[in-house]
Amino acid sequence: MNLNLKKVGIIGSAILVMGSLGYAFSTTPVVASQTGAHNLRGADVTAVTTTNTAAAVAPVTGAVLAVDPTGGEAKLALVPPPAELPRSGAKGSPVKPVAASSKAVPASSKALTAKKVLKVQTAMATVKKPKNLFSYVRMLNYSPHPSEEEFLREKPLSLNGKQYHITVAYRENWNVVNDDEGYLKKLGFDITVFENGKKVRTLKLPEVSLNSSQLKKGQVLGLAEVAPYKFKVAVDSFTVQDGGISDLTFKFVMDS
Repeated sequence: MNLNLKKVGIIGSAILVMGSLGYAFSTTPVVASQTGAHNLRGADVTAVTTTNTAAAVAPVTGAVLAVDPTGGEAKLALVPPPAELPRSGAKGSPVKPVAASSKAVPASSKALTAKKVLKVQTAMATVKKPKNLFSYVRMLNYSPHPSEEEFLREKPLSLNGKQYHITVAYRENWNVVNDDEGYLKKLGFDITVFENGKKVRTLKLPEVSLNSSQLKKGQVLGLAEVAPYKFKVAVDSFTVQDGGISDLTFKFVMDS
């Protein structure tokens, strides 16, 4: 009888011990995986509960410890670093151009510029345009014609209280082909000026060689200027025959 009571007591004690141990194990935190947790610090390990739903942050920057909710092995996942922000002045970064500052023009400079402009405008206004006093058009060919002509004798020009008239002589050089045909090679002019009926001077315009392949309308044949008058002789028209100039028409202009 006593032996049976002892057996019952021993069995009851064993049951109590096993129940205590089971309760202790059920309340102790358990790491989900020794493989993933042995590299973590103590603080990080205690953060992982038996529910296996929490994730511990690894001590390495950019890495996260991912815990498998099914109780499997925890894995260390790498997180890509954030994009690097552009540094100021870095090579390749756009640089905004800086607008040049405009400097104010001193009032004295503006006034000086205005004076210069006014001076130029005044000078241009004072320049007189040539005033035509007399002109005529004459054609020269191989046919007989006077070698000197007188102009303004009957109606002289009045300049500065004096009366003027002129004579024009033609110095012609012809390439004679026959009695009726020739080609003008050179041409010059002698202009004689008369003041109050008296000869005062003669202006000789040099002879100009005439080339049929180069001669142009408007080409100047002679210029002369003696105050208060100016003379200009220019080509008006011409005729080319067999490579030579058979006739030439010029315009004579007298300006003041």
